Amino acid sequence: MAEIGKRILRSLRTLFWILVIAGAVGFLGYRVVAAPPKPEPPKSVAAIRAEKGIPVVAHTIEAGPWNLWKRYYGQVKSASEQSVTSFLREYIVAVHVHVGDLVKAGDVLLELSRETSTPDFAARSAEYEEAKRDYERLKALYDAGGTSRAEVDRAAVAMQQKGSALKETRTQLARTKVASKLTGVVSLRNAEVGEISETGRELLRVVDLRNLEADVLIPPGDVARVAKGTPARVVLEGRRHNGTVKRVDPGADVATGLYRVVVALPPDTNLRPGMFVETELLVDPRTSVVSVPYEALRRDNGRTYVYVLSGDVARLRDVEVGEGQGGLVEVVSRLYEGETIVVRGVENLYDGARVWLRSSAPEEASPDVPVPDGGGKDSFGESSAEEPVSADTSNP
Repeated sequence: MAEIGKRILRSLRTLFWILVIAGAVGFLGYRVVAAPPKPEPPKSVAAIRAEKGIPVVAHTIEAGPWNLWKRYYGQVKSASEQSVTSFLREYIVAVHVHVGDLVKAGDVLLELSRETSTPDFAARSAEYEEAKRDYERLKALYDAGGTSRAEVDRAAVAMQQKGSALKETRTQLARTKVASKLTGVVSLRNAEVGEISETGRELLRVVDLRNLEADVLIPPGDVARVAKGTPARVVLEGRRHNGTVKRVDPGADVATGLYRVVVALPPDTNLRPGMFVETELLVDPRTSVVSVPYEALRRDNGRTYVYVLSGDVARLRDVEVGEGQGGLVEVVSRLYEGETIVVRGVENLYDGARVWLRSSAPEEASPDVPVPDGGGKDSFGESSAEEPVSADTSNP
């Protein structure tokens, strides 16, 4: 009986371990078969782009007007001005104007002393009257046969000499009152009452603000593109004033090697002589030029190229470019009207890259597509998960 009990106990132990092992295997099998699978990691933006191509914004080439303005610097001046100087060395007894005063042609600006001129005028008047009486007396004697013709002629010459001296003195007396020769504004005053007006010294300056011009210096490479009548714009503090080229100096400045261009300005500006201004000249007006946005161009090792779309493929093409303005660059060769190029997304492209066109307007990222850190925007601020659109280049 004892032996039978031992066999039964061993059988129970064996059955127990069989049940334990079977339970463990069943539990593991349940976890493997019945448990939900582990989610796959989200696709990266690079992977999504690899599937459907690189997002780009396209631009269809059109030939249009091309007005190239080049900017230079210049200084405003008056085309008409009067520098008031004195012909006499006299005391200044009155100055009737100040800087900024408006004057009319003929207005007296200042007066000089007559201490020298008045006595001279009186003496010259007396001498002339005496010479005139001598001439009249001798002429009467000649008519009566009492003197020779030579005596009369000598008296006539003396009278003319005294008359010329009197006229000169009268002119000097008139110069003691200095008047304006033009209508304008007093821009300089270098005279005060009591001072002596040295001969040739500039006492006042009057400028005509209705007749302004700008002196502009341009390099030799541009002088052939500018001529009389070329449209010009003068810019000061954001305000533009239209003008035209009045003349171009034929020779360059010896010191700078630059050519002087004079631009005539309209009379209704707020400009004043002496102001430094930016001046724009229309150096290249044409009616039909192929141009592209600057951001469409790529440069590498002396090459300049763009990406031209052929269906949904971007092809690299070398181009020759000219000058640029306003965010556009002239394309001189190897790009034609009607072709479509990539203007945004260029930095991600290579020759033969597959692309899809997207709107240039930014849109929100789709919540159904995983995005990388930083908001899931590509370099243009637009969601990388945007659905591809047709690569029809006729409507980029």
